[in-house]
Amino acid sequence: MLPKPPLTDLNITLQDGFQGEQVIIHIGDQQVYAQPDVHTKLLLGYADFIKVSVQRGQIVVGVDLPTRDLSERIDLEIHDPLFLFISLVSSKIHYFVQNEPLGFM
Repeated sequence: MLPKPPLTDLNITLQDGFQGEQVIIHIGDQQVYAQPDVHTKLLLGYADFIKVSVQRGQIVVGVDLPTRDLSERIDLEIHDPLFLFISLVSSKIHYFVQNEPLGFM
């Protein structure tokens, strides 16, 4: 059996609650996303989506919303493609992780 390649996909979806916030996402020390004005598309239920190739194993995802003075550190163990969903609820960053996309993907 061949070994798995060293990289896999992390799929990040910004979902509910974004109303013009600046959003910056880091994986480790690398900035992978920066947008000054993120808005949730109410009919679709999401604001934006990015796919990032990452090293398999332990990673740290940093989510910063400077305009709201909010940040979140998310520790993940990733070996196969993973889906990270991030929302802004009551001025707090909420997230969940699963192995498959949601229906709108």
